[in-house]
Amino acid sequence: MPDYSIYSSEFKINPTEIKLRLLAAQYHDECDSFDNKNLSIDGVDGKLPANDFERQLMVDNYRMVKDKIYRIGLKEGFSREDIRKAIRDHAKHNR
Repeated sequence: MPDYSIYSSEFKINPTEIKLRLLAAQYHDECDSFDNKNLSIDGVDGKLPANDFERQLMVDNYRMVKDKIYRIGLKEGFSREDIRKAIRDHAKHNR
């Protein structure tokens, strides 16, 4: 029987990494949900703002959601940089 033990450690994900990925996914899900409900123009990857008012709504929502995710993450013991990197990586790999 082949020895697969060398592969088992390769695919283990640190529970801390899972929490960060979940926070990043929550940020993007909440922002996308807001965009889909409140913005006018259909874009390739989702809704786009039609004017300056909608653009400001979108930016304000992004800030509010990011502040909420930072508060949750900081309580979990993550740094702002850890959270920022997780959000950026999620966008890079899931868009």
